[in-house]
Amino acid sequence: MPDKLENHRFWSQQPVSEPADKVKVEVNGPVNPDWDLTQTPKTPTTLPPGFDWCVIDVKDPKAMLELYEFLNDNYVEDSSSGFKLHYPANVLYWALVQPGYIPETIIGVRQGNGPLLATIAATPDTFNIRGKTVNLVIVDFLCVHQSMRSKRMSPVLIKEVTRIVNLRGIPYAFHTGSIDLPTCLSAPM
Repeated sequence: MPDKLENHRFWSQQPVSEPADKVKVEVNGPVNPDWDLTQTPKTPTTLPPGFDWCVIDVKDPKAMLELYEFLNDNYVEDSSSGFKLHYPANVLYWALVQPGYIPETIIGVRQGNGPLLATIAATPDTFNIRGKTVNLVIVDFLCVHQSMRSKRMSPVLIKEVTRIVNLRGIPYAFHTGSIDLPTCLSAPM
């Protein structure tokens, strides 16, 4: 069981349940019903000086190749580098360009005009949860260059993609991860 939520600098500030909370079957709605999308910041999340946000246009072959190579070099692997996820470019494209595709939700971080240093993507989807249709995004391909992993870049990426999808009226997300997160199975983004 993951640690209590208050032990996590990032997740303790997000609209998610405590891990020990019991989800009541009769309650079928947001974790935080007071979540107000109109309060979503209009300006991008601040990055350290010298770093910039970029939209990764996966329909541009050059940008798609750059994303593919970045993920191939830096995406999920175990500590011994014996296991590593590898997505062929056509599978990566298929995963990102789904019905309702929103180009602005595939983002990265660069230092000036340099190569990608971090990525995250949110793909729109519709789920049926306990008989209710819910519009949400599936957040995936959160990847930080190996040299930047101690810089707490992941929370900044999650915060920015959350801001972008909230501005489009999408309050919910599913996240994937290779580590235990201190939150419930599903929660508003």
